Amino acid sequence: MLDFVAVGVAALCLLAPAAWNGAPFPNSDTLSYLRVGDAAAHAMLDKLGIADAGAWLPRAPDVEPDGSADASATSASDEALRMGTTYLGARSIYYGLPAYLLMVLGGFWVVAVAQAVLAAVTLRVVLSAMVPYIAPGATVALAALLTLTTPLGFLVSNIMPDVFLGLAAVSAAVLMAWFDRLGRSGVVFLCLMLAAGVLVHSTHAPILAAGVLAGAVVGSLRGLAFWRRGTVMSLVVIVAGLAAVLGAKKAEEIALGQPLRNPPFLMARVVADGPGRAWLDAACQERDLALCAFRDRPLDDSQAILWGTDPASAVFWPADYATRVRLIDEEREVVLGTLLSDPLGVASATATNVLRLTGRTALAAELDWNMPPEIWRDFDDYAPGTADAYAASAAYRDAIPFALVDGWFAAVGIAALGAALALLVYSARSARGIGAAAMIAGSVIIAVVAANIVLCGAASGPFDRYGARGLWLVPLVALAFLYGLRRTVGTATRGAAPAPTERAVPTAAGSPQFGSKLEELT
Repeated sequence: MLDFVAVGVAALCLLAPAAWNGAPFPNSDTLSYLRVGDAAAHAMLDKLGIADAGAWLPRAPDVEPDGSADASATSASDEALRMGTTYLGARSIYYGLPAYLLMVLGGFWVVAVAQAVLAAVTLRVVLSAMVPYIAPGATVALAALLTLTTPLGFLVSNIMPDVFLGLAAVSAAVLMAWFDRLGRSGVVFLCLMLAAGVLVHSTHAPILAAGVLAGAVVGSLRGLAFWRRGTVMSLVVIVAGLAAVLGAKKAEEIALGQPLRNPPFLMARVVADGPGRAWLDAACQERDLALCAFRDRPLDDSQAILWGTDPASAVFWPADYATRVRLIDEEREVVLGTLLSDPLGVASATATNVLRLTGRTALAAELDWNMPPEIWRDFDDYAPGTADAYAASAAYRDAIPFALVDGWFAAVGIAALGAALALLVYSARSARGIGAAAMIAGSVIIAVVAANIVLCGAASGPFDRYGARGLWLVPLVALAFLYGLRRTVGTATRGAAPAPTERAVPTAAGSPQFGSKLEELT
């Protein structure tokens, strides 16, 4: 019973930013996820013959090979579907569908509460694996600490899948480092959280795989074997998740009757960085590329290229269906041509973006509530009264000092990184180092944070959202190293024979205090 109470209170702690604001935080991309869920739900209902699926995105008419719709594509909803298929392929149905259903049931609060509960249970399972017999109140303390010192609470309160990257990273780290302490229910739950991380966003799988492989390298260098079961299981989950993503996309295309495409992210990136514009100037002399029609525009901002509405700078978003499809289909040619013509320029721009992302963790840039009125109206269509609630929110009224909050979180992150490095140095110079399990767990998380910066900075750009979703993991690394060092120092102080791993501690599954309760929780 105490575990359930602790998880509930921990979830409330994580929802503190939403309570401060008066409502959870949507993002301009939130609407895209809701539309994917909307389309998928109604397409499935239509296929099953349960109800008419003619909501925001009904089933589309067939699209002919030349890119034109057949004669039946005459309604506004049909055209909305055709336009939606040019960018909704980048949004995961595994996040969009649950978010849509929960939104319809009770608005954004239900989505945020679900995310908070999953995060709180993850913290509880992680703590009980790391520190057997730890009191349930420790889960509340850790949730409160992370809410006060990191962006975790804001990520939980944000209706976006970003929080699941960190939860999946922690799950993989514990599976590898403390597998034998988890018990069956703990293993199942963490595998599900790792799978959720893979499923909800296309960038998460390679990032998480990098973390798992880094942990395996550290384990191999330590000459130990206890990490292998968790490593194999984590990799299996990641691969299975990727297969599920591909399968879901195929199923969506069959249900909607249209191919789902991703926007030309990489093309926008190389063009905005400069080398792509130089290549385009030469290529447009010989080729009839769709992008050549927009060469009179600045093309120096990837966001403006993709999502801008200003006719003087926008490209993709205001374009008609046929032009969007051409831009998407020509992305490979533009990117490869740029790479071959100026590899050093592309490498330099990529490195610059990665370095810039390293210091970009501001929340205010992502929780921008001054969105266009039509977006608020669309939210209101899903849950009546949503727009009015947000108009009265603290963020919309500029009553949250985001600059101060961002500065505080950044300072804590820098201090935590310094502490982790100091513990590593101390461990290397002392007779007793950080325990192997803690070192493997920390390595997994560090690699995930680094891979997140490299991949997102290179492929998308230096946007604060990507930096913020990894920042809350840095203090966890410092805490894991401190715990690992404390255990080895404590063992040496008591005069006990040093063990090669931390396996001698009783397992959570066998603990009279946590065994049955962990089964109930997970």
